[in-house]
Amino acid sequence: MTTATQGLPALAPNADRRSITERVNVLGRDYNGRRGNTIAIASLPTKAAIGEQHMVNDATATTFWSVAAGGGSNVVPVRWDGASWRIG
Repeated sequence: MTTATQGLPALAPNADRRSITERVNVLGRDYNGRRGNTIAIASLPTKAAIGEQHMVNDATATTFWSVAAGGGSNVVPVRWDGASWRIG
């Protein structure tokens, strides 16, 4: 019988003192920098199919399911809920 964690590497202690949000933002920028497909919130379509997703590079917040607003420096995924773009 196998377990879900079998074969996963052990996590080393992390001396990084940045907040989780800061570390996730760095990972997001690195990941999307390689993919090259982040856009500004102002460039998102005003209407989209429900569930359509994009990665934005100028969100002011990182709070899950809050309405996305531009002008910041956070890289986050956004999803259209039928009325607005939401972080998540």
